[in-house]
Amino acid sequence: MPPVDFTIVVATSVLVGAFLAWSNGSNNAANLVGTVVGARVIPLSKALIIASVFEVVGAVAFGSYVSSTLSYGIVRITVLSDEAVVLGMLSVMLSSGLWVLTSSILKVPVSVIEVVVSCLVGFGLISLGVEGVNWLNLVMIFTSWFSLIPIATLVSATLFITIQPFLTNQKAQAVSSSLTMFILISTTAYMLLYSKVNDVYALLISIFAGFLTFLTIFHYGRKTLRSKTLASAEKFLELLASISIALVSISHGASNAGNVAGPLTIIFNYASTKANAFNLSLLGYLALAFSGFFMSLGILTWGKRVVGTIGEELVTLSFSSAFVVQVATSLTVLTFARFGIPVSTTMAIVGGITGVGLAMKYRTINFKTLTKLLLVWVLTLPSCVLLTAGVYLMLRTLVY
Repeated sequence: MPPVDFTIVVATSVLVGAFLAWSNGSNNAANLVGTVVGARVIPLSKALIIASVFEVVGAVAFGSYVSSTLSYGIVRITVLSDEAVVLGMLSVMLSSGLWVLTSSILKVPVSVIEVVVSCLVGFGLISLGVEGVNWLNLVMIFTSWFSLIPIATLVSATLFITIQPFLTNQKAQAVSSSLTMFILISTTAYMLLYSKVNDVYALLISIFAGFLTFLTIFHYGRKTLRSKTLASAEKFLELLASISIALVSISHGASNAGNVAGPLTIIFNYASTKANAFNLSLLGYLALAFSGFFMSLGILTWGKRVVGTIGEELVTLSFSSAFVVQVATSLTVLTFARFGIPVSTTMAIVGGITGVGLAMKYRTINFKTLTKLLLVWVLTLPSCVLLTAGVYLMLRTLVY
C-alpha cells in the first residue's frame, strides 16, 4: 500500500473519534442517570450536567487500563502495515459510531464496549483472517461480559436486602447512606491509588477520603432531615442521587474512554512515528481526555433521548432501589475497568436492576423492554463484524 499523508490521517481520525465518543455519551447517558431520574428525585438537566463532568474524570483517571486492552489486545496489528492499521482503526471507529447512533435513534441503550470489540474482530478477520484475532483475549473478554450481569445482580440484590430497609427509614437514612458512601468512596480511591503510591499510603488516603465523605453526608443528612418535612427529605435524596450519578459516571468514563482512545492512540502513534509530530508520552492522556470530553458533550446534547428507556420503560424504581442499582453498577464496572477488562455499563445496569427485581420478586421489570435490549445485544456482534468489514473494504478502495 502507498503511504498515507499523516495530516489527513490525524484530521480524519479526530473527526471520526469525536463522532464515536459523542455517540457513546448520548446513548449511554441512560445508564448513568436513567434510574434516579426515573425515580423523580433529581431533574434530568442537573443529572446530565453532573454525569458530563465526572465522565471526563473517569476517562482520564482510569481509562488507560481499558484503552491498552482495546489498542493491542484483540487484533494482531503488529503483522500489518502501518497504512492498513490506520484504515482499520478508522473503520472500527466509524462503524462503531454508526451502530451506536442508530441505536440512539431507536432509543435503545447499547453496549458500546461490545460494539467496539465486535468491530475490532471484523477488522481482524477481513485483514488477516482468523489468525488476525487474539482469540484467547477475546474469550476472556466475552467471559467477563457473561459474568458481569450475574455479578452485578448479586451485588445489587445483596445491597438491596442489606441497606434498603434503612434507606426507607428516615431515622436511619443519614447513617445508612453515609456508611454506603464511605465504602464506595474508599473503594474508588483505593483503586485509583494502589498502583501509583505505596500500598499503605493508598489504604490510608482511601480510608481518609471515605471518612470525610461519611462525616459530610452524615452531618448534612441529620441537619436536613431534622425538620421532618417532605422538602427536606427530597433535598437529601437529591444529594445522594448526585453522588451516585457522579460515581457511575466515573466508572463509565473509565470503562468507555478506551473505545475511542484505544484506536485513536494507535493512529496517533503512526502519525507521530512518520512525522515526529507528537510527544508520545502525552498521546495516551490526550486521547483519553479527548474521548471523555466528547462523551460528556454527547451526554449533554442528546443524552435525554435514551434516558426514558432505562428510567421509565424498562423499570420504574423508588429512590432507594435506584440508589442501590447505581452503587452496584459503579462498584462492578470500576472493578473490571481497573484490571483492564472492558465491560459494559449497560449490562451492569441491567444486572443491577435484575438484582433489585429478584429481591422485589420481579414486580417492577418490564420484560418486553428487557427482551428488546437483549435482542439488540445479540445482533450487535455479527452486525458490527460485517459492517466493519464492509467499511474497511470501502475505505481501502477509496484511498487506494
